[in-house]
Amino acid sequence: MGNRLGLTKPVLCVIGIAALFHDIGKTYLPLAVLNKIGELTDEEWRQIRRHTKTGVQILTQFKKLDKITMRAMVVTFCHHMNLDRTGYPETSRMISPDTASRIVRIADVYDALTGNRSYRVRPFSRDQVLEVIREKAGKELDPVLCAIFEEVVSVLPDRVEAREADQHVGIAP
Repeated sequence: MGNRLGLTKPVLCVIGIAALFHDIGKTYLPLAVLNKIGELTDEEWRQIRRHTKTGVQILTQFKKLDKITMRAMVVTFCHHMNLDRTGYPETSRMISPDTASRIVRIADVYDALTGNRSYRVRPFSRDQVLEVIREKAGKELDPVLCAIFEEVVSVLPDRVEAREADQHVGIAP
């Protein structure tokens, strides 16, 4: 998406590093909450929603607070804030997520829905996820970035199962 937006390599690197750290706050969540199969309780949801603030606290402990770390803090804090001002964390001020946070938000939705999760029988297909993203565009997600994301991922092959990938590279089952 960043390439399509014409972002420079240094900016793309900063966004990429920020994306790597966006969920660092989840490292402080109990595994029982992260891997829970059933519905989360209200308290468990509160714990999940705190991961954005916890992530920022973790990042402030880095020895070097340069522009990359600062961008990672912003993305970590804002990646669950929605375009329509819903989402979390709740703030007393009207904060609009920056472009990096909005990019990471879309990629995070895609990753969450196409990946294996303890609470879901099977991952969504790319087409199913793109439909969800289209539905959220303009409400929760940036509609321009959603359109660019769809363009980018539509040309990629669908995910293949690990066994199929192994067969393609000649690894015996």
